[in-house]
Amino acid sequence: EMKPALSIFGMLDEELTSRSLSYRKTKAMFQPSKREKEPSSRSRLLSSICSTVCGVTVSAPFDLLKTRLQIQMDKGLMHAKYPKIRHAFQTIWKEEGLRGFYKGYRATVICTPVFHSIYFPLYEKLRLKFSSDFNADKASFKVVFFSCGISGFISNIVTNPMWLIRTRMQAEIFKAGNNPNYEFKYKTIRGSLLRVYRKEGLLSLYTGLTASMLNISHVLVYFPVYEKMKVVLKAIFEPDRDSLSSKYISIC
Repeated sequence: EMKPALSIFGMLDEELTSRSLSYRKTKAMFQPSKREKEPSSRSRLLSSICSTVCGVTVSAPFDLLKTRLQIQMDKGLMHAKYPKIRHAFQTIWKEEGLRGFYKGYRATVICTPVFHSIYFPLYEKLRLKFSSDFNADKASFKVVFFSCGISGFISNIVTNPMWLIRTRMQAEIFKAGNNPNYEFKYKTIRGSLLRVYRKEGLLSLYTGLTASMLNISHVLVYFPVYEKMKVVLKAIFEPDRDSLSSKYISIC
């Protein structure tokens, strides 16, 4: 019997947490002057790129495993290639080696920083704008909610083609099956994008966009709670600091 490996999804939240922590740390590092209250666009951009590359590198094996488990379950295979999470790790290591855990990594390491280089700076800019427009605190629910939603919507539209290629690279192993002579078709990012465009058309590059938009609901919950928790913890544990320290941010 194939068991749904739902616990893997919890592991992926570590990536978002690590990005948030890295983003805060690198934002301070790239900020040219500590006298400035708000970080510059340059510091936001560089912080976003650094934090997301770190997050992607750490979480790539879990992301690959999540994709394969989801597709395997969707296909309803009688004899599951990966019946359990532990078995999945062992099988990938045995059949594909360390590189197997990083299938689609190049697409991810390009796409994810692009996504977050749009998302995080836009999120913070919109948070300032909506805070002023609504005459509300930056951590208030409606300010964070609308900032997250709009940022996620724009970021998803720009990066969806790369997410599609990443998924196909990760999942092509199922097409190969037990055929040792199977020639993998999605080897490079450029070649994969051109292949989809020529054989399936431009709109095919946006397959899954609706699901990606629905997935924005994750950050619509995550960030309002995250911002509110920062305010609460700072008031309780570090009321004299300008910003909450990393050890308490990790709790958020």
